[in-house]
Amino acid sequence: MLQSFFWVAAALLAAIGAVHVVCALTAAALEPRERTRSLLVIPLDPRVENVEQVIRHARFVLGQRPSGCRLVLLDLGMEEEAREICRRFCREAPELLLEDEEGFLRLLQSQKGGAAEKK
Repeated sequence: MLQSFFWVAAALLAAIGAVHVVCALTAAALEPRERTRSLLVIPLDPRVENVEQVIRHARFVLGQRPSGCRLVLLDLGMEEEAREICRRFCREAPELLLEDEEGFLRLLQSQKGGAAEKK
């Protein structure tokens, strides 16, 4: 009786393992060859009072997305104290970028140019 239970449990575990292997192989086969880069843009102007909380929430949202996503903090004339908070976060996390309007347009042009070159 105990031996039968052991064989049933072993067969069940083997079946579960086989399903996991098939799922892993399928996921690897269906994964795109090139990672797409996406930008999450947070516009920050003087009306935004809680910059640190906004950035922390955006980083949480960014953590829920596939890798390759960057967070752009768009400076639309925010105060110096808020700008310093943004700089501190950017030093700590390489996926964060602090850009003004001109820098953001250059970033978009470089992204567009990179996509055009790949086609």
